Amino acid sequence: MPSPKDYAAIRQVLENYIKASFTADTDLLKSVFHEQSMMSGYVDGQLDIGTPQAFYDELEASPSSKDSGEDYRAEISFIQIVGSIASAGIVEDNQLGTNYVNHFHLLKIKDDWKITSKIYQDIK
Repeated sequence: MPSPKDYAAIRQVLENYIKASFTADTDLLKSVFHEQSMMSGYVDGQLDIGTPQAFYDELEASPSSKDSGEDYRAEISFIQIVGSIASAGIVEDNQLGTNYVNHFHLLKIKDDWKITSKIYQDIK
């Protein structure tokens, strides 16, 4: 059975993801992803398969949602833990002008939870 400590640790990873996305803090964002993570999904019907690097680059090239005054909102939609693996979701409104549904897979590596994959879909 998952412990409250594991739920709190995963929630902190997800909250750091949200904060980093809002403020374009790519160092914080990189800290929640495993260095070999994958990130894939659909934007405007176009499939994108790769790593989080394109997301880091986009955040660094644009004014952050915070700096631009965008009405960015994000909520953790679910967390499910089984042993040392977890799935989680975040719904975002107005992330650089786009709404997303994100699903994450996380692994507990030693005592730290890291995102190993993210899939996403823009929502019109």
